[in-house]
Amino acid sequence: MGEIIFDFKDELAWLENQSLDELQGWLGQFLETGDSEPLFISSKDIYRSQIIYQYHRGSDDPEFKKRLKQAIANLLIDWRLDVGSLEQAVELVTLVGRLRVTKAFGRVLAMAKGGTLKGKIGAGVDLHYQILRVLAGFQLDFDARAIARRDISDPRYAAICFYAVWQRKKGGYKKAVDFMPRLLECFQIDPTVNIHYSLREYLSSLGIDNFRNLFNLILGKLGDDFFPTFRQVLRDIGVYIQPHSRYGFIIYWSLDPQRTTAWEVIPSPYANFEYSPPNIDQEKRIPLFRDEIEEDFFNPSEYIPTFSKELFERHGLEANRERMISHEEEGNAALRELWSPEFSKAA
Repeated sequence: MGEIIFDFKDELAWLENQSLDELQGWLGQFLETGDSEPLFISSKDIYRSQIIYQYHRGSDDPEFKKRLKQAIANLLIDWRLDVGSLEQAVELVTLVGRLRVTKAFGRVLAMAKGGTLKGKIGAGVDLHYQILRVLAGFQLDFDARAIARRDISDPRYAAICFYAVWQRKKGGYKKAVDFMPRLLECFQIDPTVNIHYSLREYLSSLGIDNFRNLFNLILGKLGDDFFPTFRQVLRDIGVYIQPHSRYGFIIYWSLDPQRTTAWEVIPSPYANFEYSPPNIDQEKRIPLFRDEIEEDFFNPSEYIPTFSKELFERHGLEANRERMISHEEEGNAALRELWSPEFSKAA
Protein backbone atom coordinates (compact mmCIF):
# COMPACT_ATOMS: atom_id res chain seq x y z
CA MET A 1 0.00 0.00 0.00
CA GLY A 2 1.39 3.42 -0.98
CA GLU A 3 1.41 6.56 1.11
CA ILE A 4 -2.05 7.83 2.00
CA ILE A 5 -2.73 11.43 0.93
CA PHE A 6 -4.91 13.40 3.36
CA ASP A 7 -4.82 17.07 2.33
CA PHE A 8 -7.19 18.34 -0.39
CA LYS A 9 -4.46 20.26 -2.20
CA ASP A 10 -2.20 17.22 -2.20
CA GLU A 11 -5.08 15.03 -3.37
CA LEU A 12 -5.78 17.42 -6.24
CA ALA A 13 -2.10 17.58 -7.17
CA TRP A 14 -1.98 13.78 -7.32
CA LEU A 15 -5.04 13.64 -9.56
CA GLU A 16 -3.67 16.35 -11.86
CA ASN A 17 -0.53 14.24 -12.40
CA GLN A 18 -2.47 11.17 -13.58
CA SER A 19 -2.61 10.21 -17.24
CA LEU A 20 -6.01 9.70 -18.89
CA ASP A 21 -5.88 5.92 -18.41
CA GLU A 22 -4.75 6.25 -14.79
CA LEU A 23 -7.37 8.86 -14.01
CA GLN A 24 -10.11 6.80 -15.67
CA GLY A 25 -9.10 3.70 -13.71
CA TRP A 26 -9.10 5.57 -10.39
CA LEU A 27 -12.40 7.33 -11.14
CA GLY A 28 -14.18 4.11 -12.16
CA GLN A 29 -12.99 2.39 -8.99
CA PHE A 30 -14.04 5.29 -6.77
CA LEU A 31 -17.50 5.71 -8.27
CA GLU A 32 -18.13 1.97 -8.29
CA THR A 33 -16.89 0.97 -4.83
CA GLY A 34 -15.98 4.13 -2.96
CA ASP A 35 -12.33 3.01 -2.80
CA SER A 36 -10.29 6.21 -3.21
CA GLU A 37 -6.81 4.84 -2.49
CA PRO A 38 -4.30 6.43 -2.28
CA LEU A 39 -6.45 9.44 -1.42
CA PHE A 40 -8.07 9.65 2.00
CA ILE A 41 -11.31 11.47 1.27
CA SER A 42 -12.92 12.68 4.47
CA SER A 43 -15.86 14.42 2.79
CA LYS A 44 -19.27 13.58 4.22
CA ASP A 45 -21.04 14.06 0.89
CA ILE A 46 -23.43 11.22 0.15
CA TYR A 47 -22.81 11.43 -3.58
CA ARG A 48 -19.33 10.71 -4.88
CA SER A 49 -20.01 12.85 -7.92
CA GLN A 50 -20.07 15.89 -5.64
CA ILE A 51 -16.53 15.09 -4.47
CA ILE A 52 -15.31 14.82 -8.08
CA TYR A 53 -17.07 18.09 -8.86
CA GLN A 54 -15.12 19.78 -6.06
CA TYR A 55 -11.82 18.51 -7.48
CA HIS A 56 -12.78 19.86 -10.91
CA ARG A 57 -13.82 23.18 -9.43
CA GLY A 58 -10.65 23.50 -7.34
CA SER A 59 -8.22 22.86 -10.20
CA ASP A 60 -6.60 25.56 -12.30
CA ASP A 61 -5.18 23.00 -14.73
CA PRO A 62 -7.22 23.02 -18.00
CA GLU A 63 -5.55 19.83 -19.22
CA PHE A 64 -6.58 17.96 -16.07
CA LYS A 65 -10.15 19.17 -16.49
CA LYS A 66 -10.12 17.98 -20.09
CA ARG A 67 -8.80 14.54 -19.07
CA LEU A 68 -11.36 14.29 -16.28
CA LYS A 69 -14.24 14.99 -18.64
CA GLN A 70 -12.88 12.49 -21.15
CA ALA A 71 -12.59 9.84 -18.42
CA ILE A 72 -16.22 10.46 -17.40
CA ALA A 73 -17.38 10.17 -21.02
CA ASN A 74 -15.40 6.96 -21.57
CA LEU A 75 -16.76 5.34 -18.41
CA LEU A 76 -20.37 6.19 -19.24
CA ILE A 77 -20.03 5.03 -22.85
CA ASP A 78 -18.61 1.72 -21.62
CA TRP A 79 -21.20 1.28 -18.84
CA ARG A 80 -23.69 -1.57 -19.23
CA LEU A 81 -26.55 -2.53 -16.94
CA ASP A 82 -25.53 -6.19 -16.82
CA VAL A 83 -21.96 -5.49 -15.68
CA GLY A 84 -21.93 -2.03 -14.08
CA SER A 85 -23.60 -0.84 -10.92
CA LEU A 86 -26.56 1.50 -10.91
CA GLU A 87 -24.77 3.64 -8.34
CA GLN A 88 -21.89 4.24 -10.73
CA ALA A 89 -24.27 5.07 -13.59
CA VAL A 90 -26.16 7.64 -11.49
CA GLU A 91 -22.89 9.29 -10.43
CA LEU A 92 -21.56 9.37 -14.00
CA VAL A 93 -24.78 10.81 -15.45
CA THR A 94 -24.77 13.44 -12.70
CA LEU A 95 -21.20 14.42 -13.57
CA VAL A 96 -22.10 14.66 -17.25
CA GLY A 97 -24.72 17.20 -16.32
CA ARG A 98 -22.76 19.18 -13.71
CA LEU A 99 -19.54 19.40 -15.74
CA ARG A 100 -21.34 19.61 -19.09
CA VAL A 101 -19.49 16.67 -20.62
CA THR A 102 -20.75 17.21 -24.15
CA LYS A 103 -18.92 14.14 -25.49
CA ALA A 104 -21.26 11.97 -23.40
CA PHE A 105 -24.50 13.69 -24.45
CA GLY A 106 -25.18 11.14 -27.20
CA ARG A 107 -24.78 8.31 -24.72
CA VAL A 108 -27.17 9.95 -22.23
CA LEU A 109 -29.71 10.47 -25.01
CA ALA A 110 -29.43 6.81 -26.07
CA MET A 111 -29.97 5.66 -22.48
CA ALA A 112 -33.12 7.78 -22.31
CA LYS A 113 -34.45 6.56 -25.65
CA GLY A 114 -34.23 2.92 -24.64
CA GLY A 115 -36.47 3.44 -21.62
CA THR A 116 -35.10 0.29 -19.99
CA LEU A 117 -33.70 2.20 -17.02
CA LYS A 118 -37.05 3.45 -15.75
CA GLY A 119 -37.46 2.64 -12.08
CA LYS A 120 -33.83 1.52 -11.73
CA ILE A 121 -32.56 2.96 -8.44
CA GLY A 122 -28.92 3.71 -7.70
CA ALA A 123 -27.61 5.77 -4.76
CA GLY A 124 -31.25 6.36 -3.85
CA VAL A 125 -31.96 8.01 -7.22
CA ASP A 126 -34.09 6.88 -10.16
CA LEU A 127 -31.52 6.60 -12.96
CA HIS A 128 -34.00 7.45 -15.73
CA TYR A 129 -35.14 10.53 -13.81
CA GLN A 130 -31.52 11.68 -13.48
CA ILE A 131 -31.00 11.15 -17.21
CA LEU A 132 -34.01 13.35 -17.97
CA ARG A 133 -32.64 16.04 -15.65
CA VAL A 134 -29.37 16.07 -17.58
CA LEU A 135 -31.17 16.26 -20.92
CA ALA A 136 -33.11 19.25 -19.60
CA GLY A 137 -29.86 20.96 -18.64
CA PHE A 138 -28.41 20.48 -22.11
CA GLN A 139 -31.55 22.02 -23.67
CA LEU A 140 -33.73 19.75 -25.75
CA ASP A 141 -33.06 18.67 -29.29
CA PHE A 142 -35.74 16.97 -31.36
CA ASP A 143 -35.08 13.46 -30.06
CA ALA A 144 -35.11 14.60 -26.43
CA ARG A 145 -38.41 16.44 -26.94
CA ALA A 146 -39.90 13.20 -28.26
CA ILE A 147 -38.71 11.46 -25.07
CA ALA A 148 -40.38 14.16 -22.97
CA ARG A 149 -43.66 13.66 -24.87
CA ARG A 150 -43.41 9.92 -24.22
CA ASP A 151 -42.54 10.10 -20.53
CA ILE A 152 -44.69 12.99 -19.34
CA SER A 153 -47.63 10.58 -19.06
CA ASP A 154 -45.70 8.59 -16.45
CA PRO A 155 -46.29 10.16 -13.00
CA ARG A 156 -42.70 9.35 -12.00
CA TYR A 157 -41.32 11.60 -14.73
CA ALA A 158 -44.12 14.07 -15.49
CA ALA A 159 -42.67 16.96 -13.49
CA ILE A 160 -39.13 16.73 -14.90
CA CYS A 161 -40.45 16.35 -18.47
CA PHE A 162 -42.57 19.48 -18.06
CA TYR A 163 -39.51 21.30 -16.71
CA ALA A 164 -37.41 20.10 -19.63
CA VAL A 165 -39.92 21.45 -22.15
CA TRP A 166 -40.31 24.97 -20.76
CA GLN A 167 -36.56 25.32 -20.18
CA ARG A 168 -36.03 25.44 -23.96
CA LYS A 169 -34.67 28.83 -24.96
CA LYS A 170 -36.85 29.10 -28.04
CA GLY A 171 -40.60 28.76 -27.62
CA GLY A 172 -40.38 26.74 -24.41
CA TYR A 173 -42.98 28.68 -22.43
CA LYS A 174 -45.63 28.32 -25.11
CA LYS A 175 -44.73 24.72 -25.91
CA ALA A 176 -45.15 23.81 -22.24
CA VAL A 177 -48.83 24.74 -22.47
CA ASP A 178 -49.36 21.71 -24.75
CA PHE A 179 -47.94 19.48 -21.99
CA MET A 180 -50.05 20.90 -19.15
CA PRO A 181 -53.06 18.57 -19.61
CA ARG A 182 -50.83 15.49 -19.28
CA LEU A 183 -49.03 16.95 -16.27
CA LEU A 184 -52.33 17.66 -14.53
CA GLU A 185 -53.71 14.25 -15.47
CA CYS A 186 -50.72 12.61 -13.78
CA PHE A 187 -51.38 14.72 -10.68
CA GLN A 188 -55.03 13.65 -10.67
CA ILE A 189 -53.90 10.01 -10.82
CA ASP A 190 -51.07 10.40 -8.32
CA PRO A 191 -51.19 13.46 -6.00
CA THR A 192 -47.57 12.84 -4.96
CA VAL A 193 -46.38 14.17 -8.34
CA ASN A 194 -44.40 17.33 -7.53
CA ILE A 195 -46.61 19.54 -9.67
CA HIS A 196 -46.66 22.46 -7.21
CA TYR A 197 -42.92 23.05 -7.50
CA SER A 198 -42.99 22.51 -11.27
CA LEU A 199 -45.72 25.04 -11.93
CA ARG A 200 -44.34 27.54 -9.43
CA GLU A 201 -40.94 27.49 -11.16
CA TYR A 202 -42.59 27.76 -14.58
CA LEU A 203 -44.84 30.67 -13.63
CA SER A 204 -42.11 32.50 -11.73
CA SER A 205 -39.89 32.33 -14.79
CA LEU A 206 -42.79 33.13 -17.12
CA GLY A 207 -43.81 36.31 -15.29
CA ILE A 208 -47.23 37.93 -15.12
CA ASP A 209 -46.91 39.69 -18.50
CA ASN A 210 -46.23 36.46 -20.38
CA PHE A 211 -48.85 34.66 -18.28
CA ARG A 212 -51.40 37.26 -19.34
CA ASN A 213 -50.51 36.65 -22.99
CA LEU A 214 -50.77 32.86 -22.65
CA PHE A 215 -53.72 32.74 -20.26
CA ASN A 216 -56.50 32.12 -22.78
CA LEU A 217 -54.35 29.58 -24.64
CA ILE A 218 -53.88 27.73 -21.34
CA LEU A 219 -57.63 27.73 -20.67
CA GLY A 220 -58.33 26.39 -24.15
CA LYS A 221 -55.82 23.55 -23.72
CA LEU A 222 -56.99 22.54 -20.25
CA GLY A 223 -60.73 22.73 -20.83
CA ASP A 224 -63.23 21.47 -18.29
CA ASP A 225 -61.27 18.34 -17.42
CA PHE A 226 -58.13 19.97 -16.08
CA PHE A 227 -58.72 23.67 -15.42
CA PRO A 228 -60.28 23.17 -11.96
CA THR A 229 -57.19 21.18 -10.91
CA PHE A 230 -54.89 23.81 -12.43
CA ARG A 231 -56.74 26.54 -10.58
CA GLN A 232 -56.49 24.72 -7.24
CA VAL A 233 -52.77 24.01 -7.63
CA LEU A 234 -52.11 27.64 -8.50
CA ARG A 235 -54.09 28.69 -5.43
CA ASP A 236 -51.78 26.53 -3.32
CA ILE A 237 -48.68 28.31 -4.65
CA GLY A 238 -50.03 31.84 -4.45
CA VAL A 239 -51.77 32.57 -7.77
CA TYR A 240 -55.53 33.05 -7.44
CA ILE A 241 -57.84 32.95 -10.44
CA GLN A 242 -61.36 34.31 -10.05
CA PRO A 243 -63.75 34.38 -13.04
CA HIS A 244 -66.40 36.99 -13.62
CA SER A 245 -68.89 36.89 -16.46
CA ARG A 246 -68.60 40.62 -17.21
CA TYR A 247 -64.90 41.41 -17.01
CA GLY A 248 -63.02 38.17 -17.55
CA PHE A 249 -60.69 36.94 -14.81
CA ILE A 250 -59.15 38.54 -11.77
CA ILE A 251 -55.64 37.21 -11.15
CA TYR A 252 -53.87 37.58 -7.81
CA TRP A 253 -50.15 37.13 -8.50
CA SER A 254 -47.68 36.87 -5.62
CA LEU A 255 -44.73 35.28 -7.42
CA ASP A 256 -42.89 38.49 -8.27
CA PRO A 257 -41.74 40.45 -5.18
CA GLN A 258 -40.71 43.38 -7.40
CA ARG A 259 -44.22 44.14 -8.57
CA THR A 260 -45.99 47.06 -6.94
CA THR A 261 -49.40 45.43 -7.36
CA ALA A 262 -50.44 41.80 -7.24
CA TRP A 263 -53.73 42.22 -9.11
CA GLU A 264 -54.46 41.80 -12.81
CA VAL A 265 -57.64 41.82 -14.90
CA ILE A 266 -57.47 39.53 -17.95
CA PRO A 267 -60.33 39.69 -20.49
CA SER A 268 -61.33 36.23 -21.62
CA PRO A 269 -64.13 34.56 -23.59
CA TYR A 270 -63.91 31.72 -21.08
CA ALA A 271 -65.53 33.93 -18.46
CA ASN A 272 -68.73 33.70 -20.54
CA PHE A 273 -70.21 30.50 -19.16
CA GLU A 274 -71.98 29.69 -22.41
CA TYR A 275 -68.59 29.38 -24.11
CA SER A 276 -66.79 26.10 -24.45
CA PRO A 277 -63.72 25.14 -26.50
CA PRO A 278 -64.75 23.60 -29.85
CA ASN A 279 -62.96 20.31 -29.12
CA ILE A 280 -65.16 19.55 -26.10
CA ASP A 281 -68.33 17.48 -26.56
CA GLN A 282 -71.12 19.90 -25.64
CA GLU A 283 -73.35 17.14 -24.28
CA LYS A 284 -70.64 15.93 -21.90
CA ARG A 285 -69.49 19.42 -20.95
CA ILE A 286 -69.25 20.30 -17.26
CA PRO A 287 -69.07 24.06 -16.63
CA LEU A 288 -65.62 25.25 -15.64
CA PHE A 289 -66.95 27.12 -12.66
CA ARG A 290 -70.00 25.16 -11.62
CA ASP A 291 -70.24 26.80 -8.21
CA GLU A 292 -70.02 30.31 -9.65
CA ILE A 293 -72.33 30.24 -12.67
CA GLU A 294 -75.05 32.13 -10.82
CA GLU A 295 -72.62 34.62 -9.34
CA ASP A 296 -72.89 37.99 -11.05
CA PHE A 297 -71.04 40.09 -8.54
CA PHE A 298 -67.63 39.36 -7.19
CA ASN A 299 -67.36 39.75 -3.41
CA PRO A 300 -63.82 40.73 -2.40
CA SER A 301 -64.30 39.59 1.19
CA GLU A 302 -65.06 36.07 -0.06
CA TYR A 303 -62.14 36.09 -2.49
CA ILE A 304 -59.30 37.24 -0.25
CA PRO A 305 -57.82 33.92 0.86
CA THR A 306 -56.98 32.76 4.33
CA PHE A 307 -53.22 32.35 4.24
CA SER A 308 -52.98 29.03 6.04
CA LYS A 309 -49.51 28.39 7.50
CA GLU A 310 -50.13 24.66 7.26
CA LEU A 311 -50.93 24.93 3.54
CA PHE A 312 -47.75 26.84 2.74
CA GLU A 313 -45.52 24.65 4.88
CA ARG A 314 -46.92 21.60 3.09
CA HIS A 315 -45.61 22.90 -0.23
CA GLY A 316 -42.41 24.47 1.11
CA LEU A 317 -43.59 28.00 0.40
CA GLU A 318 -43.47 29.60 3.84
CA ALA A 319 -41.46 32.58 2.56
CA ASN A 320 -44.14 33.23 -0.04
CA ARG A 321 -46.83 33.26 2.64
CA GLU A 322 -45.43 36.31 4.41
CA ARG A 323 -45.29 38.30 1.20
CA MET A 324 -48.87 37.34 0.36
CA ILE A 325 -50.11 38.42 3.76
CA SER A 326 -48.49 41.82 3.19
CA HIS A 327 -50.52 42.15 -0.02
CA GLU A 328 -53.86 41.46 1.64
CA GLU A 329 -54.79 45.08 2.41
CA GLU A 330 -53.48 46.18 -0.97
CA GLY A 331 -55.68 43.55 -2.59
CA ASN A 332 -58.79 44.61 -0.71
CA ALA A 333 -58.22 48.22 -1.72
CA ALA A 334 -57.62 47.25 -5.34
CA LEU A 335 -60.79 45.21 -5.52
CA ARG A 336 -62.87 47.93 -3.89
CA GLU A 337 -61.64 50.29 -6.60
CA LEU A 338 -62.14 47.70 -9.32
CA TRP A 339 -65.77 47.08 -8.43
CA SER A 340 -66.64 50.68 -7.67
CA PRO A 341 -69.53 52.28 -9.61
CA GLU A 342 -67.04 54.59 -11.35
CA PHE A 343 -65.03 51.65 -12.65
CA SER A 344 -68.17 49.83 -13.81
CA LYS A 345 -69.34 52.87 -15.78
CA ALA A 346 -65.94 53.27 -17.37
CA ALA A 347 -65.84 49.61 -18.34
